[in-house]
Amino acid sequence: MKISSTVRKALAAISFLWLGSHAGAGLVFITHVVLARELTPSGYGVFAAALATTTVLGALAGFGVGGFWLKAFGAEGWGAVRWLTRSFRFVILSTTVTLLLLVAWAAFGPHDESFRWLLYWLLPVIVGYLFIELVSAKLQLEERYNALVRQDARADIFDYIERFYNPRKLRKVEHEKSAEAYSIKLSVKSG
Repeated sequence: MKISSTVRKALAAISFLWLGSHAGAGLVFITHVVLARELTPSGYGVFAAALATTTVLGALAGFGVGGFWLKAFGAEGWGAVRWLTRSFRFVILSTTVTLLLLVAWAAFGPHDESFRWLLYWLLPVIVGYLFIELVSAKLQLEERYNALVRQDARADIFDYIERFYNPRKLRKVEHEKSAEAYSIKLSVKSG
């Protein structure tokens, strides 16, 4: 049985996407395992809650413009270029509103100071999610699936390196662990 070159090319692209997705998911899993081991349970809980809040609100930035581009260009071909200006305006508006919502939640929400500052530090993540969505849609429109997988893998690898091999972040984690251990000792002695 002979497989045509177009089918072979499509299978290669799908396999590459599948492998890249699983590699990215594996890196995210390893990152969270290491964070869970390095942070205290309450510290990891604060981090996970702040990341979940940012991720949920991150979907509002752009609000599916990448998917709309794929649908519009699939239906209209290059005639869908007419939607780009309007969609970029919408992206700017929705991202601004999303960032303002997160700032308002951080400032006025019912949480402690560490959660508040973590939300402020995670504000750029929303813009990052937006850029990933838009670049992914662009690469899919150009049928550059290998570049799409490389872009996703690069983001995961750089995030992993940043979290675990940045000396300032490692010192901060060690400082937080020692400060929490000291406060636990004080509470046990006084308790």
